[in-house]
Amino acid sequence: MSKLAKTMLLGVAAVAVGLTGQKAVGGEVFPNVDDLFSFAQFGPEKYQVGNDGNSRLIWDYINPSPTKYLGSALWILNPQGQVVATGDTQIPASVGTGIDTFGNSNIAIHVQPSGNTTLAFAAVVTPATTSTPPTVDRFATWTFNAQGKLIAFGGYYGPFGTQTAVANLAFNKDGILVVKWVTAGGGGTQFLWSAWTLDEFGKIQTAAGPFGFTNSTVLGSVGVSTVNGSPVQLWNWIVEKTTPSIQFKLNTWTLDQTGNIIAANSFGPF
Repeated sequence: MSKLAKTMLLGVAAVAVGLTGQKAVGGEVFPNVDDLFSFAQFGPEKYQVGNDGNSRLIWDYINPSPTKYLGSALWILNPQGQVVATGDTQIPASVGTGIDTFGNSNIAIHVQPSGNTTLAFAAVVTPATTSTPPTVDRFATWTFNAQGKLIAFGGYYGPFGTQTAVANLAFNKDGILVVKWVTAGGGGTQFLWSAWTLDEFGKIQTAAGPFGFTNSTVLGSVGVSTVNGSPVQLWNWIVEKTTPSIQFKLNTWTLDQTGNIIAANSFGPF
């Protein structure tokens, strides 16, 4: 990962912190569509209960001295806390750590409505610190069925050059994995954004971008919906205006599954 790409990621974080830290003056308002806490689903809680009532959890294997991550495993427990299945394939140590400062594995978990369990793996190039987010340049997925059998995998997707990084990975409520990519351009004064959605088996459903503006415009939350039965992405752009005073706009885009903009709206500043 180049110095520019690292600087770009810190720049994105700084812009986001700056935006969310502004006080509303004279009735100014800020659109709360900023997914500032990237990779939040990769935190210490890797546990979910499915519609079948059974819970899924991830065990991390750690060598205590010297500290070394040795891999992970999936367990499935019934409501009485009894183990009903375990993953038939151990998650390798190459998945690694560094997504946060707690030494957790770089894994996010989601139990699908079907009963399958999808895991997302973030490949960390530069580990997180107490003041900087991690640099992630690629990702992959595994899917286990309700009996713990590995039935599908996707990726690794990326890397796509030294200037491109994963800005966020997150499952939505329906188990669709939403991926935001960001690329440094214009000597660090412009960010280009792309977004993908993947199904529970790690297959790409939709892909849009890259689109970009100056660094006063940041892509916030990316939602997933449908129009006439076809999947669409919902992009939320946060635009900071600094003259004559600090104000904010919200620009919304609707993009079809091939990345075409089929609707756009703009709101503010107020």
